[in-house]
Amino acid sequence: MKRLSTPGAALTLILFFSAIVRVFFFQQLAATDLVSVPILDSQSYHDWAAQLVSGNPGWGETYWMGPLYPHLLALVYLLFGVGGMAISALQLLLSIVNIALVFSLARDFQAQGGNRWTPVLAATIFALYGAPVFYAGLILMATVVTTLYLLIARQALVAWRKNSTSSWVWLGLMVGIAGLARGNVLLLLAT
Repeated sequence: MKRLSTPGAALTLILFFSAIVRVFFFQQLAATDLVSVPILDSQSYHDWAAQLVSGNPGWGETYWMGPLYPHLLALVYLLFGVGGMAISALQLLLSIVNIALVFSLARDFQAQGGNRWTPVLAATIFALYGAPVFYAGLILMATVVTTLYLLIARQALVAWRKNSTSSWVWLGLMVGIAGLARGNVLLLLAT
């Protein structure tokens, strides 16, 4: 086997392996009750999204959960039908994007020097961690929130380096959007 000569080639291999694992997981998950019988938060998200799809915005009720994920789920339901595995497929794809984001973030943090293989190690550790794969298959916002947090970290680095008004505004907008999923992220705006 030819030795991988660049971190980029190693990332490609990691992403390919991760995609195979996620396809296998997706096939196995489809046959379980975890998808066909959502429970707890998954049931709440599903009910809220189904209510939105049916035309009932639920006004007059208190949002006790962040509204971003149920609205994203409603959009997926509008496009692919209520229920089904479309949201799991989307989240499993996002979990692969997250591996690339971890790689990119690690590479950018050490842009001034360091071992060029550190981003590969970071991406590999994240890719091998089972929780993101498992939660990506369920109707839960963990994958979407992880993606948002990684994008926020990347934009924070960009804003710090460029120190331009537009880069800071983009960071604020991203934190605001993430706040629609998890309100506690709004504390980042105060820093």
